[in-house]
Amino acid sequence: MNGLRKSVIAAVAIVLLLAVGCSAMEIAPPQSESGAYPDEKEYWGEEDASAAYAPGLPEEEEERAPGKEERAAEATSDSDIDIPDRLVVRNGSMEVVVDDVNEAARDLGEIAGTFGGHVVSSSVYEDEGRTFGSVVIRVDADSFDSALEAIRALAVEVIRENTSSRDVTEEYVDLTARLRNLERTEAQLLELMEQAESVEVVLEVQRELTNVRGQIEQLQGRIRYLEETSATSLIEVYLREAVLTVSFTADSRYVEEGEPVRFESEVSGGFSPYTYQWDFGDGEGSNEPAPTHVYEEDGWYSVRLSVTDDRGAREEAYRDYY
Repeated sequence: MNGLRKSVIAAVAIVLLLAVGCSAMEIAPPQSESGAYPDEKEYWGEEDASAAYAPGLPEEEEERAPGKEERAAEATSDSDIDIPDRLVVRNGSMEVVVDDVNEAARDLGEIAGTFGGHVVSSSVYEDEGRTFGSVVIRVDADSFDSALEAIRALAVEVIRENTSSRDVTEEYVDLTARLRNLERTEAQLLELMEQAESVEVVLEVQRELTNVRGQIEQLQGRIRYLEETSATSLIEVYLREAVLTVSFTADSRYVEEGEPVRFESEVSGGFSPYTYQWDFGDGEGSNEPAPTHVYEEDGWYSVRLSVTDDRGAREEAYRDYY
């Protein structure tokens, strides 16, 4: 029984070493003092050059070892990994000004659906009287450029636009190869478990199986992530409202002769810079955002403020008997 247990343990160790070795680079002959590798045949000898990279087998196992044709077929199977020419993850972000943030957020959801995707997250909020929004969508990777163009069409102005691309083909191929090796290792461990004749040996093999299964699931998760993120593109869109709103305040409503009154404009939306035009109600005016005016007579005055933004949009605020 002890002999079988030792054999199984040794077999487990060999299986695990082979799994690690399959995902590493091939063994190379030692370097010379100059740092260069010698010719393989020169180093190993004419007959042993082809066998130098393969682990040796006892004579009694030679007949059961796979032949050259079997090893070649296995190598062909390992290299037959079904992957696209390239796997590229493309993402983008945009900051845009829109006429209506709520409507734009709904339109972005429709854009996502049109281009084979969905809305990841969406939020609309108010800040100091202005409306802002943030919408994150995913679209089919092949429609990435078309989706960006559709988003630009929603905007009154595109303030910022960034795109990025990351080629993950090499990582995907490496992960897939490692996964194949681990799945082969798992199959070999299952065969060893069937041959085990004691609970102790079964538990030892089971521990190794649990470890290998954990690595397999981790690789499978990463592979799925690469497949999904390269099949769809993430686009983050930040929304700003373009509606121009105007109001103002003053130090006093009733003024006395010679008393200075300070006016303060409150403007949001639209596109800066703004142009101001005040009418203080006594025939005087100003083009400053926060002017101070001195009235020559006591009384009540009606004040008007007109604001024009950089795109020509114009909005007024008027207060009677201010």
